Amino acid sequence: LDGPNTLSVCDELVLTGSRSTGATAFPLEFHWQLVGHTPSSSEASLLPVVDLLNSTREAVVRIPAASLSVDGTYVFNLTVRN
Repeated sequence: LDGPNTLSVCDELVLTGSRSTGATAFPLEFHWQLVGHTPSSSEASLLPVVDLLNSTREAVVRIPAASLSVDGTYVFNLTVRN
């Protein structure tokens, strides 16, 4: 899982698992999760991020700046299956 440690206010967050590899010839499936965040945000404010992660099965996910808190810290998990 690669991504930046810090962002500018207007930057989208780009996370990538593109360096992941599998043991078989089957395509990889990516499962993204938001597993932690500060400051404590309401579930409603995090819903756009969670929905985006739940709908993405690709190696790269792009989270718009408007979906993130300016002073927030986020922790993501990536599980790769094939």
